[in-house]
Amino acid sequence: MASKISWFASETGRKFAFVGSFTVGFGFFLGRYLPNTFFLENYQNVMQMYRMGTGVPVPQKVTKRFEQVLEDMKVPEGEKSSFKIFTIVGFDMFHAGSTLAKTGCIIGIPRNYMYDSSFDIEKSEILVNQHLVPWTTPEGKAFEEAVVLSPAAQKYAMACQVSLCQSPFVFLLGLYPMLTTFFAYATASSLNTRFQLHSRRFYIRGTMYSIIGLFAFGLWALANDFTTSRFEMKADLDACAVSPEYARGGEEFYKKILARNIALRQMMGPEGEKVFTAYGNDQVFFRQKHLPITVRKSLVEKKVREAMSKTENGNVESVAS
Repeated sequence: MASKISWFASETGRKFAFVGSFTVGFGFFLGRYLPNTFFLENYQNVMQMYRMGTGVPVPQKVTKRFEQVLEDMKVPEGEKSSFKIFTIVGFDMFHAGSTLAKTGCIIGIPRNYMYDSSFDIEKSEILVNQHLVPWTTPEGKAFEEAVVLSPAAQKYAMACQVSLCQSPFVFLLGLYPMLTTFFAYATASSLNTRFQLHSRRFYIRGTMYSIIGLFAFGLWALANDFTTSRFEMKADLDACAVSPEYARGGEEFYKKILARNIALRQMMGPEGEKVFTAYGNDQVFFRQKHLPITVRKSLVEKKVREAMSKTENGNVESVAS
């Protein structure tokens, strides 16, 4: 075993480590890049909601609603064809790809976006922890109310996804693991050469590699989570900037997302407490992978208040004149 480890200190072993590190780094990047470009259709097939072996189509009314969002966000005519929507499993929006790539992007729209009222809910098909939702309980009724979104709330959610698709978001998330892998290798190689660690015992190098690896992982996690939060905030700002109606739709959207998560937390029991907080946010331990929903809700509420203030000031000026 010791001879195998010492082989990496040889010239051949170091060359192997160099090639291996760069291969792993590029592998990380391609693992994110390919599903969001050349394998985008395959990615959609995995995320698609199926019924009797066939993908569930997006209802016409939802398609028209999405097309209206593209119009409201002033998406250029030549760019509209880059967007493709499909029905996704679950109750959360999804996106992959980017309009910055020739392959375009896909946006997954949940089935509940076809609901106009609680009468449209397919109650016999919705399962929580492989059990039917207890619709007559308080948490079941709260869940029922939360999954029905108004057209304004739906349009807000779609606008956020459009904003994300117009950004380099997905590609940056592929770039970070590649760069941190290169950084870890370059740092370890430099320290090995500077302090001649190849001639020392392996546990010294092993300790150094562990420290560098943890630091590189921390850099990746920080860059990944910070970028995700910043682009999610930008998506909220872009959606709110469309019109006051969109901002009010966003206010409803986040209120219902939080209400839904709280209801799920109660229905799932101890497992639900591990997934959602008492306020409806995602539970976090080490990393804040997304901007908390309560923070996004507060941001939207601020924009609604600003819009109302402008309206009131405008009315005062009209009366004064």
